[in-house]
Amino acid sequence: MMNYVVKVAIADDHPLIRKGIADLITEHSPRFKVVAQAGNGKELMDQLQESEVPDICILDIQMPVLNGYDTISALKGLYPQMKYLILTFSEQEFSMIRMIRNGANGYLLKSCDPEEILTAVSAIHQHGYYYSEMVGENVFYKALHFKKKEDLTSKEVDILSLLCYDLTYEQIAGKLFISLHTLHDHVKAISKKLKIKNRAGLVLFASQTGLIM
Repeated sequence: MMNYVVKVAIADDHPLIRKGIADLITEHSPRFKVVAQAGNGKELMDQLQESEVPDICILDIQMPVLNGYDTISALKGLYPQMKYLILTFSEQEFSMIRMIRNGANGYLLKSCDPEEILTAVSAIHQHGYYYSEMVGENVFYKALHFKKKEDLTSKEVDILSLLCYDLTYEQIAGKLFISLHTLHDHVKAISKKLKIKNRAGLVLFASQTGLIM
């Protein structure tokens, strides 16, 4: 296992960023190998038919032809063991939520320290996940020790499930026929019980506990 080479693919429509990531990874350690570089998801999928199957794909979200959302959805059906690190400019909460729901194993902003990309790739390979402080600490540990019947009410489980979709808080409140103020009180109670600080962390928790599929 110590001699195993971690194979990485990169999809980003900015050639300079793509090359920079590839150089960073390959210069870091001989244990990392870049097997594909593409400018969009369609190009990546075409390349993967001819290349070695990567262990980890580093994906941008906003790409022409086939964006990151659709790329990860398509690839998960073709390569179920492959893992995904999202590297993007987007700080939007819905972007993170949608990627977590689609099965991303990590989410970083392009403004991060380059060393964090290496940390994330290594962590995803070793542990299956890496999320920065944007999501919150110890979410996976909390998910592992979660007992739904003891920790959350059925109402709270319903709210947690709705938080995982591209719905505003106003839309969620409307679906539940409750006021926005009441919804916020429920979300605060859920966050306090689970000790998870934001919506993205709650979505990640829900995906790991099987509350969303």
